[in-house]
Amino acid sequence: MNVLTATLRNLLEEDSIRVTHVMPGAIATNFARNVTPEFKTGILQMAGSEAEVKGDERLPDELLRHVSDTLGERFSDPRHVAREVPFVVTQPSDINIADITVRPAKALNRAH
Repeated sequence: MNVLTATLRNLLEEDSIRVTHVMPGAIATNFARNVTPEFKTGILQMAGSEAEVKGDERLPDELLRHVSDTLGERFSDPRHVAREVPFVVTQPSDINIADITVRPAKALNRAH
């Protein structure tokens, strides 16, 4: 994605089209259904849930909210990322915001 957005930004530099690479950190969404059930189970256990995870099933919205609320320092809310889009598109045309990283206060993989 870094190369794609940088290439697009360079190609469109003379046009009025701006390209911004929005990089979200850990967010409690059903995108996580693409990870192993063991990983999902571990996250749910960190959040104090004993819910069972089977294969690539979607997690109920209330369970995702529970993870986000319980592990708020480690998972961002999807609305945190969504707020950045209007910010980027409302900037003056002489500004090109190349990258925005939206991550939780405490990354899941940060060493202690």
